Amino acid sequence: MRLVCFFFFLNLWVGCFAQPLTIESVLKSSAQHYPTIQVAVEKLREQQSKFMVSEGAFDAKLDVAYMDRPEGYYTGDHSSIMLLQPLQPLNATFFAQYRRSDGSFPIYEDALITDDDEMSLGLTISLLRNRDIDSRRFKLFEQAGYVNVATLDVLKTFFSIQIKSYKVYLDWVSAGLEYYVYKRLLDIAQQRQVALEEKAKQGDIAEIATIENKQLILQRQGSLVEAKRKFDNVSISLSLFYRTSLGRPQVITLEQLPTAFPDISDIDLGAFHDKINELSDINPEMQQLVAQGEILDRQHQLAQNDVMPELDLTWKSADDLGDSDLALSMGESVVSLKFSLPIQQRRQRGALDEVRAKQRQLELQKQFALETLQAEFKRVLTNLKRARELMAVTEEQVSLAKKMETFERVLFENGQSDFFRTNFREITTAKAEIQHIHAQKKMLSVSAELHAMMLNRDIFFFQD
Repeated sequence: MRLVCFFFFLNLWVGCFAQPLTIESVLKSSAQHYPTIQVAVEKLREQQSKFMVSEGAFDAKLDVAYMDRPEGYYTGDHSSIMLLQPLQPLNATFFAQYRRSDGSFPIYEDALITDDDEMSLGLTISLLRNRDIDSRRFKLFEQAGYVNVATLDVLKTFFSIQIKSYKVYLDWVSAGLEYYVYKRLLDIAQQRQVALEEKAKQGDIAEIATIENKQLILQRQGSLVEAKRKFDNVSISLSLFYRTSLGRPQVITLEQLPTAFPDISDIDLGAFHDKINELSDINPEMQQLVAQGEILDRQHQLAQNDVMPELDLTWKSADDLGDSDLALSMGESVVSLKFSLPIQQRRQRGALDEVRAKQRQLELQKQFALETLQAEFKRVLTNLKRARELMAVTEEQVSLAKKMETFERVLFENGQSDFFRTNFREITTAKAEIQHIHAQKKMLSVSAELHAMMLNRDIFFFQD
């Protein structure tokens, strides 16, 4: 029993010092700790790693070779070190080589013979196929494009989660405010019960009036329990967005409820109507389609490249550093060409047609995505306009309902009205208040949607 009492007073003490939960706290927490955002960030890091892998195709390489004959008629040994550096322009490869040989070699190995040390430099470039693009450069461009797509996915996921956080928070505040509307109804009935019982004792009213009010109390208690159930459920949903520094959902209580909805910057609907053409330039999903289109354009270029004949030019200059053999000690330069022409090109032509089909598909997807986005934008603007109108209507309804309730209660207390009319006025006021709460929630929710569509970072907690 003592333990129960301890926890009761502990919860009561914590509730007294509980700070109202703000929308800024929820948005900040979801931005930093919501798992879906973290997954999108990790996918971006994964894609950045893949881009680094594709950059590795242009890493320098060092080849070392050594040959020795431990026995036999020929005694020659040969060693070489070659540095290879692939370059992106013209599909070029630069190489520098050091070679040294000693001893005797058979005639079919004359190419291994050096005059002491030999230094050589060379460059290979593509003149036709692979000149402007090849599989390595396409892979590099493709992975860079996917990094862009993944970056946009982080942005898209961020705003998606932020707007969900905002809406769930509004649901939570709405459910809490509704709870207090029903609590006020119950408090009125309970206070009236005290007065009715006192009048019944004095014989001023029949005892049945107290019984009727007790029935009303029970009805309102049931409504309050249902309102608390709704609030608790939304609190659980909100805890998925409001997390601890360790990323765990936090327990949210009624004591943390603010007294009103959060403020949101006003929106000039006339100005926003002119921004419909800006959507394709800022919308992450549209920009992802653009990035995919750029990848397909480069893939189309690669397919066209594969149809071309191959013509590679290699230049090499070598110089032996010794002086024992006149032929070897003289420097030399060599230029060579390599030509290759594919006779049948079914694979290349098929790949080219495939890319063209993908490009046409993407253009249709982009057009439909833009039409959908513009329609959604118009829907949000329309909803915001109607939500504002509903706000004004429900606000007036609440004002009139409260006046009628106050007037009816005065008549009831003076014996000029009855219990049923008074109850009707109280219920009407409560319904008007709840409708006004829902109208406020709707207006703020639609406003947040519009800010999210325009990527307004001043409203949401954005981290670069």
